[in-house]
Amino acid sequence: MPKKPEQPINSAWTVTLLPLAGLLVLDSLVAYIVPKISVSTSTVFTQLTPVRFHEIIALALVTALTVIYLAYLRTKFYFSTRWLIAAVTYNFFLLFVKFIISVNEFSSQSAKTFNALLYTAFLISLLYILAFGVLYLFFDGKILNKSLHKALIVSAEGKILLAIGLFVFATIARLLIFRLPLFSNTTAASYLSGVFQANTALLSALLFIMIFAAVEAYAQVRRWVDLKYFFVSGVALMLIYHLTWAIFVYRSY
Repeated sequence: MPKKPEQPINSAWTVTLLPLAGLLVLDSLVAYIVPKISVSTSTVFTQLTPVRFHEIIALALVTALTVIYLAYLRTKFYFSTRWLIAAVTYNFFLLFVKFIISVNEFSSQSAKTFNALLYTAFLISLLYILAFGVLYLFFDGKILNKSLHKALIVSAEGKILLAIGLFVFATIARLLIFRLPLFSNTTAASYLSGVFQANTALLSALLFIMIFAAVEAYAQVRRWVDLKYFFVSGVALMLIYHLTWAIFVYRSY
């Protein structure tokens, strides 16, 4: 791996955000076009329903675009291969949850207008962003003292403890936030309840893997100055995924 320069990267925000704009356009096109692709009668996909076929194609394409973006980011910021593996892992499982596990759940919801889908997607994205933001504050040094902070991030045991703590926090936040008067009667609350009731064990396992991979990705950002770029790119990816999901579900149903 090339030696990482000590000075700040020139035009770091341009390096981070400009490709994200391109990714937003491409992911939106995938979500718009894929649901209308016909299922071939001469392939293995004939065993799948059209919606499941489209889910798999969308997942593959959006994941591929995400990997390209993350590989680009790794090159520009001199991140390690371990960072790339960890970042790809949590992003892939987030996409897996959105496009494979949760798409069909919204078909049972009464409100399927694009505005309703977009509002639901935005509310759900806030849970991911909340957990990701807590990790950013931790690795930025705003949570815990320096000695305890260092002890947690330099060992596998410390990272596991951090992941467990964040998993518990995210679970409690999910249960409490969507029981508040402002959110309890929203489509997002019904959607979350339905998804978790049908897939509790699987979703819990996937969420823990996502959290642990995100912890590892943050731990691989060696320079403090680069944390904010990783955080912003991570948040932007989460928003892009949920917008893509909303377009995909609207076009599918």
